[in-house]
Amino acid sequence: MKYVLNAVEFRLLNALKSVDMSVTSDYKSELTGFLGQLKQHNPALEESQRLGRARLWDKEPIDLEARKRAQQARVKQAPYVYYQNF
Repeated sequence: MKYVLNAVEFRLLNALKSVDMSVTSDYKSELTGFLGQLKQHNPALEESQRLGRARLWDKEPIDLEARKRAQQARVKQAPYVYYQNF
């Protein structure tokens, strides 16, 4: 089935074709300018961010043998802990 454009869609499509959609490289937002200045004043900022990320998220690999031993060494909890001494 072929879709047929109505008059409004046709005019809109032709208007969009005539608009220059290229972005000029001269524009910089306030936020981009602020971040650029911040990085110039504090060159170690990115490195400190990487170190902070590593401290919070990068973990040592899990030792599967140690994990297995810890799971086997666990003492099972009684089904109802409040009346276990009766």
